[in-house]
Amino acid sequence: MIRSLLRRVFSRTPKPKLIGFDVHGIARESISSCARRVIEALQSNGYAAFVVGGAVRDLLLGKQPKDFDVATDAHPDQGCAEVRRSP
Repeated sequence: MIRSLLRRVFSRTPKPKLIGFDVHGIARESISSCARRVIEALQSNGYAAFVVGGAVRDLLLGKQPKDFDVATDAHPDQGCAEVRRSP
């Protein structure tokens, strides 16, 4: 019974809310080419990958971010295997 409850609770992984360009207005070119390459490599191999954190805030405020954070559902070993020159 407890296993059933835990399965139901933890199986509901919410999908990320995707906001279109017409709402946020952040051009693809505003994102670092390295961050774009990482995201594209992960997404082309079936993983979810998004720019998150302070970089998004800075871009929305019209500032240049100092770094880019990428969130993904790939395990660290899987992510390293997909991205060249990663540790």
